[in-house]
Amino acid sequence: MADDRGVALRETLRRESEAASAEAIQSGGKISPDRLERLQHLARLVEIHQATHPPKALRRWPVVATLGVTLLSASALLFLRVSATDIELDVIVSEVGFTLPSSQQLLGSTAVAVLGVSGLRGFEFPGDGGHDARAHQSAPGVAGDLAIRLASDSIGSRRGTIDLAPITLPATTRVRVQGSGVAHQFRLSFEALRDSVSALNVHVLGPVSASAVGSPSDRLDLAAPRVVVLTPHSGDLDLDLTFRTPIGSPFAPQLSAVDLTLQRVEQTFDGDQPIVRNLSTIQSGTIYLESLAGEKRQLRPGEPLAFAQSRGSIRALELRDDGIALTFVGRVRGMSTGFGDGSRSVMPTWLEWLKARHGLSLLWGTSLYLFGLILGVARWWRSPR
Repeated sequence: MADDRGVALRETLRRESEAASAEAIQSGGKISPDRLERLQHLARLVEIHQATHPPKALRRWPVVATLGVTLLSASALLFLRVSATDIELDVIVSEVGFTLPSSQQLLGSTAVAVLGVSGLRGFEFPGDGGHDARAHQSAPGVAGDLAIRLASDSIGSRRGTIDLAPITLPATTRVRVQGSGVAHQFRLSFEALRDSVSALNVHVLGPVSASAVGSPSDRLDLAAPRVVVLTPHSGDLDLDLTFRTPIGSPFAPQLSAVDLTLQRVEQTFDGDQPIVRNLSTIQSGTIYLESLAGEKRQLRPGEPLAFAQSRGSIRALELRDDGIALTFVGRVRGMSTGFGDGSRSVMPTWLEWLKARHGLSLLWGTSLYLFGLILGVARWWRSPR
């Protein structure tokens, strides 16, 4: 109320001052004594009112609070990262692992020159003209201890063939694909197999060497196609594949995969003490961040890359002499580089996400916000309050 009266008094003084100025201009500088006396009384009254009602001190906390909120918002955009992002990963690796989220075919029919299989409960060799069919079973109480090796032979111009039938694996099976460092040789490892895994069939024809590990090799010469039946154990199963020439991709297209890993565990010993290290298997590659309009990031050889969670599909998995070519497309969480205490997140920040998705809106919104903030502070600062 007192503030309103002060404003009214100053406005009355202003009007009287303007009227006196107009009178002085019209009369050549003369002002009536009554008007001059009223001006003096009004000016004195304004002074008295200001003395008895001093202006309130400026409250600076709104400005400090506004600047604090602005700083916190900017910091959040700059340093907080999105929880999940879509990526496309193109890499050459020496080893890759993933888990099948559902039952699916992993391999199509695959021709190999040499096939080694370990982790078997049993297998059956077919017979030919000089050998009877034989069946092998693991010892009682010991499962998964059998291993076999099949190798293509040649007699004259005839060469034996070994064709691994398509392999379908159950859900939750962990798959690892490893290069051996030798041309055309790779290992497939299936971990956490269940009893429901069906037998693996290998079709053989012509001269083939067949042996169980620890037993002498038999040379078979099959005039008609025969089947070697392999019975996996409910545990781990390893397949060592040697191809005559670069095979490309024997894997089924569009494999669904979760928990992708691009690392291997290496164990060495310092005296009697084991030393376990995680090593990156990346030889080269690129990450495309789909949530940032396809922005790409190059990966250096040996650069560690890990995901807290990953789910998507493997569009390509090729076995090449220079490594394993992998193309993975999916959604990941907790993408980081480095090991242990040296790891750091490479997930996009919220500012990067907004810039890529809503660049123009971000520009206009930021400009209008800063303009309004500066204008509001300037008006507040000039206010008598």
